[in-house]
Amino acid sequence: MKTKYLSLTVSLMFFPYAHGVQGCGIHSPNGYVKDFEKNNVCAFRKVNSRTRVFVANLKSGARVNFSVEKVGNSKERLKNGKYDFFYKRKYINDFMGGGQFFSMDNSAKAFLSFPIKYYGNNVISEGPDMRLNGGGRTEWDFRTLIFYENYRFSMANVKPYKVSDINLREKLIVGLRPDYNGPEVRANSSIGRTYVGVRNTNYTSPSSFQKEIILFAVSDSATTGQMINLLNDWNVSKENMIMFDGSASSQYKFSNTSLDFSRRIPMVFTIN
Repeated sequence: MKTKYLSLTVSLMFFPYAHGVQGCGIHSPNGYVKDFEKNNVCAFRKVNSRTRVFVANLKSGARVNFSVEKVGNSKERLKNGKYDFFYKRKYINDFMGGGQFFSMDNSAKAFLSFPIKYYGNNVISEGPDMRLNGGGRTEWDFRTLIFYENYRFSMANVKPYKVSDINLREKLIVGLRPDYNGPEVRANSSIGRTYVGVRNTNYTSPSSFQKEIILFAVSDSATTGQMINLLNDWNVSKENMIMFDGSASSQYKFSNTSLDFSRRIPMVFTIN
């Protein structure tokens, strides 16, 4: 008995961004190009937009810091710092982006709205709004971004906020849950947005408490739902996302590229 073999000729077609772009230990979704990679920090640009996703591989040595402009000895009243001053004069970084929500005291000073602290008891702000019950919000409306650092590398985690988080030893900053829809965030309006997400290098691996990768997604025009979908595309689950200040506070600067508005802000994230 003879066996017949079927010979197939396969024609492979290659499409741009078919499998994303590799950088900092992960692949981007379809539709992104990589603008920058240095010191385990990558900048990806969504094609035909000003939306960028900044990826930092913490396990490989990238570090996230909180930079503020203090006023006198106050641990909560801060200057509204000029963006270029943060970047050019004080810090040498691969990326800088806007961060904490804040309330105005006068034209030159601001209060960070929610808790933010360095290691140990070095509190930048206990969050005046939180002590006043957050304007009617509950713990469920907030998320805490925590960093676990040692002399070699750091890891990060996003968790549901607890009032007691301010007593933790780790470096942390509090923001809003990604789908928070209070009137102040204008959830359905296309405005500037800053979201942060954490994930593992291999997103299919079992969930771990501390994540290796942190992503800063900054857009000049998006709804909250669009930002959630954007980070979903990067394999970040909603429970691992946190919302920070948006509108004209959603600024970034890296290399010779920036999304820079006129708003002066008192606190920024820096990565190096």
